[in-house]
Amino acid sequence: MSDYIPNGVLIEILARLPVNSLIRFTLVCKSWFSLITSPSFITKHLNHSKTNRDKVFLRLYNADEREEQYILCRDDETLGYDDSKLKFPFELVSPYNWIIGSCNGLICICDDFYNHSHHIVIWNPSIRQSVVLPRIYKPQSLYRFVLGFGAHPTTHEYMAVMVVYKNALLNQEREPAKVEIYEQGTGSWRCVRSASFPCFMLEFLLQQAFVNGAVHWVVYDPVTGLRNVVVSFDMGAETFPEMMLPPDVRDQMRVLITSFDESLAVFMWWRKGHRFFLRLGDERVWCCRILD
Repeated sequence: MSDYIPNGVLIEILARLPVNSLIRFTLVCKSWFSLITSPSFITKHLNHSKTNRDKVFLRLYNADEREEQYILCRDDETLGYDDSKLKFPFELVSPYNWIIGSCNGLICICDDFYNHSHHIVIWNPSIRQSVVLPRIYKPQSLYRFVLGFGAHPTTHEYMAVMVVYKNALLNQEREPAKVEIYEQGTGSWRCVRSASFPCFMLEFLLQQAFVNGAVHWVVYDPVTGLRNVVVSFDMGAETFPEMMLPPDVRDQMRVLITSFDESLAVFMWWRKGHRFFLRLGDERVWCCRILD
């Protein structure tokens, strides 16, 4: 049939199909397999998917069954869902699962209990496939870590970054933090020797936001003792840029960093109300909105 359809039209049709259908269509013929798996088509399909965000991923806790449940819902006021609950593909050692982050339809989950991790899993709930990342540090070791998840800005391959540091009580010699990267293309971790993590205090289970090709964390400044700095890891350049939080947010405990319309955002809430700060692209400006 593709012999009668111009190649450009075929690409436009396929780019609008869900991933499940594309996986089946790779079996149609060699030319379709080459087209669907080509980097240019993957990029086109990804860009189209970003403009058609019709579903959201929810994690719920069922108190009666004492288990976590994962559901894909419609992104509207009803939050309705047609499919049954998603079954997580692994029986993890710890019941305390932590969603590290999401990127391009993939979700990074870690079974973490007070920084003692057993597994790091990359899960695609749309096609029910997952990958367990190789373990490079034993659970309950002398080292602690902070994870980030995103994608390379050029190749769009998913990447995980791990900042590994020694337990503060045991790190009398001030051993610097190490930076490890997991890359989809190699399927393994590598040490980033060119990247030196800034001298900031980290928290286990640290919230992250992946925006504009970089993972962002809110950290403590050891000099001032204030939680007032955002440290980023640029997935392409493999560097650690820094930026200050807005003055009203600095040293606030109830702060959530996230992405909003492909911009970096922080939420702060207290008894009198809520504030939402949005960083406007490359302008290095924060704008504030007070929420009722």
